[in-house]
Amino acid sequence: MRLLLVAESNALTTSVISDNRSFVVYADAPEEAISILRHETVDVVVVDIGSLAEDGFAFIRRLRGAKNDTPLVALTAHHADDRVRALGLGADDAIALPVDVSELRARIAAVTRRHKGLSQSLAEVGDLSLSLESREVRFENNPVRLTPKEYLMLELLVLRKGQILTKDMFLNHLYGGIDEPELKIIDVFICKLRRRLNSVGADDMIETIWGRGYTIRTSGAAKQVSNSVIAAA
Repeated sequence: MRLLLVAESNALTTSVISDNRSFVVYADAPEEAISILRHETVDVVVVDIGSLAEDGFAFIRRLRGAKNDTPLVALTAHHADDRVRALGLGADDAIALPVDVSELRARIAAVTRRHKGLSQSLAEVGDLSLSLESREVRFENNPVRLTPKEYLMLELLVLRKGQILTKDMFLNHLYGGIDEPELKIIDVFICKLRRRLNSVGADDMIETIWGRGYTIRTSGAAKQVSNSVIAAA
């Protein structure tokens, strides 16, 4: 998960990223955060309202006024009025500080899943299933062994079914703008991912759209993405 943290202090970064599932992009001012959101895709925004020199509530208002519907979690002072105000301006969740780290991670994950239409943590395409929490992959109930980067690529394809994903989008998802290799590495990863899927009978699930990128088939071998109950948000 790619997370944008908007705060004057990045003290929360370690606690959010320590589960090794999140890549945190840090902005210490609303203007910087707006610029990042114009040029990059993130899964969720976490804004520490109290730490911002500029009114954090104004940041939420500005973001929603620009029709940006990226999931947003607001961290507020320990006053119900602040949480109500943040929610009224368009925050998807509002949490009073201090907050338990485990609760914070769980609520961020829940907001992200809801936004993607996944009220539960299992995503399916035909007989292929991905557990978004444990990162386990199965095809016809048989485990599919993937490297971390292969899993991230497959997860992006499944969660953005129906979309053509460019190599730049994969690079951004895998590396977050840090020490990015050349674009051709994506072709290598796709080739390896296809091999892994083919080895369990999940043939031809990833389609190449020449000159544009890749997509996952939603018919035939890959029938349709649906939700399944394995863990409540």
